[in-house]
Amino acid sequence: MIEPDSPMFERLPTELLINVLNELDFRTLLACRMISRYFKSIVDDTPLLQYKIELAIVGMVDGPNTTMTVEERRTRLQNYQDAWANLEWKVEELFPLAEGDLWELTGGVWALAKGPRSISFHQLPSVSRGIDSKKWSIHDVGFEIHDFVMDPGQDLLVLVESIEYGTGSLSRPASQIDATHFCRIHTRLLSTGENHPLGPVVGYFDHELEGYNPRWGFDLQVCGSYLGVIFIWPEAEDLQEVCVWAWTEGELLMCLRSGTKCVIHGFTFISETQLLLAAIYKGCPRLETHNFLEYEHKRVEWIYALAVTAFHYPNTPSHVCGKILVRSDPAPSWRPSGDLQVPFYNDPKTRLIVVTISLSDNDTREPETWDHFIPSDLFSENLDSFVPELKGTSPTRPCHVQWDMWGPEHTQLIPDDPDDTWVCRVSGTRNISFYWDRWLEETVFCVDDFNRLDINRRSADGIQSGIGYGVTADSNPFIGKDTISLTTKLPYRRTEFKFPLHLAKGRQFRCAMIHEDGILLIDDRHNSVACCLLTV
Repeated sequence: MIEPDSPMFERLPTELLINVLNELDFRTLLACRMISRYFKSIVDDTPLLQYKIELAIVGMVDGPNTTMTVEERRTRLQNYQDAWANLEWKVEELFPLAEGDLWELTGGVWALAKGPRSISFHQLPSVSRGIDSKKWSIHDVGFEIHDFVMDPGQDLLVLVESIEYGTGSLSRPASQIDATHFCRIHTRLLSTGENHPLGPVVGYFDHELEGYNPRWGFDLQVCGSYLGVIFIWPEAEDLQEVCVWAWTEGELLMCLRSGTKCVIHGFTFISETQLLLAAIYKGCPRLETHNFLEYEHKRVEWIYALAVTAFHYPNTPSHVCGKILVRSDPAPSWRPSGDLQVPFYNDPKTRLIVVTISLSDNDTREPETWDHFIPSDLFSENLDSFVPELKGTSPTRPCHVQWDMWGPEHTQLIPDDPDDTWVCRVSGTRNISFYWDRWLEETVFCVDDFNRLDINRRSADGIQSGIGYGVTADSNPFIGKDTISLTTKLPYRRTEFKFPLHLAKGRQFRCAMIHEDGILLIDDRHNSVACCLLTV
């Protein structure tokens, strides 16, 4: 066996050695750089290997563009990162929006249901990544849209229809006596509205649940060939359930209903086999991982043993949790459409999980809302790399991880506006929020970046500006009557900006969304809804 520092390696063709090194992950590549001066020079002087390292540090992966040179990609990547770091917008555009209750922002596409049966779409532009703006509409999907979700990378549009039991539809089964409607889920092409060729032959599949009616709400997410849906009914939370289908066949893989002690409020995909559930158990918030491929294609009620891992929050006797939501973007399986020919895109393995927790004081009922930021890899299968206390312990179901084992060192808590209900606030490792500056009487927007590798690099280079390192004890949600002192230490870099005055025109933009290439600000308090697009 040839040792890595053997002179024989130096006699190998340089092109061959570069090809071998390019197959390594970036951490191994950096380790190889330390072997000898020869290896260091190969890594440092090869643009392809430097590009691989640069992508990993900023949480991106190489894209499908086959015509762009490595040097051009590196230049675009540097421009892209500089624009985000300094919030230097390449495009600033203000345009009116048609009113609509249903909207979605994912994969760089903004969609708005303009009426009960039509949707308009806008492929948002990017100067740094070379994406052109494009607009199109589906004028009539053939029924009233109850909700929808999309995956531009798969040209997939999923539409939810509520159908009343009776003549011309399904007969109400005895088990669903309180339900007036059932749910029909359609799989369509995002580009045309026609049935998706990879979906069921009939173009849809049905789902029935107890007490269902058109006033129910949804949260839908797509992860590769899987569709996840939580059915929400605040008037009877014990009826709420999370389902996962293989949307290509319309096959139900998992249907988990809230229990008497545990109400499920939200979910997100953390891998192509696991969900992260946000739930309230006996008034306390908690997160659970579930393998949706382990379920037996039937409805089951929540019990303790179904979870793979349970992540606990501190017990707060004087507070009760009223809401817990979870969000992450992109999905673990995300890939952009090859038609866009982007040079690079967000690494789906380098994501931020954002959990929003609302607590109420038992006496005053005053709510406090906090955002909890968690790196997605904390929920990976090698959990013991984050939680040393679990090493050497025998596996149990579920594996219980107490707050002091996972929260303080690896996550971050930041207070939030309890009235801010917008959910498209996270993209990759970035999150957007805002606050009202009482002295200046204007809204200040904040972009927080939790990319640990990039923060470490900036710290090593002496760039400390904008880096925040934690919530102090006196601004902690669990302090007060409970006298529980917490500090969370996940670092983040905060950059603030104000709305461009030349676009304001008397408006106050108080709703913010973020995507891979920019920010959308919405003003929905006037007679006409307006959107401001800021693009890197």
